Amino acid sequence: MQMHLDNDWVTPRLFGEPFLEKPPLSLWLDTGAIRAFGGTPWAVRLASAFAGLFSVMLLVRDAAAVRPARGSCVDGGDTAGDHGQLLEQRARRW
Repeated sequence: MQMHLDNDWVTPRLFGEPFLEKPPLSLWLDTGAIRAFGGTPWAVRLASAFAGLFSVMLLVRDAAAVRPARGSCVDGGDTAGDHGQLLEQRARRW
């Protein structure tokens, strides 16, 4: 928010002091969202939400590249199904 108010996009500040402990990209994205949508709480969280969504999309794409024959959207269900088959086989032995 301070970047938006001071119009200083180079040096992030916290309570007027330079704040260099955090990478500036997330601060730049937050400031851009504040400029575009106003100083509301959801505007500040927008960049983090898109980053999380983008991470999930990359994970699904990479899982599809590793296991192209079975698909990536059902890998979690397949894993749960594999455990169910394992328990069923153990029950048959007893």
